[in-house]
Amino acid sequence: ASTLGGDTILVRPGTYVDEAIDFGGKNLRVESTDGRATTLLMGRDVDSNPVSIATLDEGESVELVGFTLRDGLGTPLDAPGFVAGGAILVDSSSLRLEDCLIRNCQAERGGGVAVLGGGSFTGVQSRRTGRRDLRRNRFHHRP
Repeated sequence: ASTLGGDTILVRPGTYVDEAIDFGGKNLRVESTDGRATTLLMGRDVDSNPVSIATLDEGESVELVGFTLRDGLGTPLDAPGFVAGGAILVDSSSLRLEDCLIRNCQAERGGGVAVLGGGSFTGVQSRRTGRRDLRRNRFHHRP
C-alpha cells in the first residue's frame, strides 16, 4: 500500500528486526496499536554494516508513537569510521517521539538519537510513565 504525506501508519505488536525504516521523503505519523511494551524495532549489525533503526532525510517530519527501539548501531557517515544515530539519525528533518523507549543503542554521535544539519528532535513524556525514556545508550568520541 502506498502512503501519502500526512498519513498515519498503524503498526501491530511484534518484534521487527533489521527493518531499517526509510520514510520516503514523506511527513508521517507511525503509531503502535498496543504500545511500546509489545512493539519493538530492533537494529542489528548485519555483515559488519551498522545501520540506524530509522533515518530521516532532508525535510521529513515524522512522529513515532508507542515503540521500543533497541540495539541500533548507527549509520556510517562520510568520514571513515564515523557512525551516528544509534537508534535514529535525523538529518535536516524533524522527529517527534511520544511514549517511546530507546535503549541499548550506540554510535560515535548520538547513541540514541543524532540530529544533524539543523534538524530537530522532541521527546514527549509518556502518558503512562510520565517520563522520557532513553536508557543505557552509549556514544563514543575519538579526539
